[in-house]
Order: sequence, then structure tokens, then C-alpha cells
Amino acid sequence: IKLNEERNFVEIEGKGLRLRLYTSRPRRLYDIITRFGYEHKTSKSKTSSRG
Repeated sequence: IKLNEERNFVEIEGKGLRLRLYTSRPRRLYDIITRFGYEHKTSKSKTSSRG
């Protein structure tokens, strides 16, 4: 994930895909994605390894 506050976007890259999300508050969007997007992924993998 890349944050560009000057141009007001958050860029997500992965598997040949580049997605730019333009918003008036890019820092807020970046915080939301990193907090819920990535932590949710890691907690999912932890729960799947238990069961």
C-alpha cells in the first residue's frame, strides 16, 4: 500500500493489479485499510491454522 497525500490517493498493488483510490482524506483511508485490511488477513490465517 502506498500513500500519496499530495495527489490525494492511496494505491494498492498486488498480483499485477494496481488500484488507486482517490479521496479528499487519503491518510484516513490508508489508516483504515492498514488497520482492518492487513490485521484481518493475519488474524484469519491464525484462526485457520488452529482448526
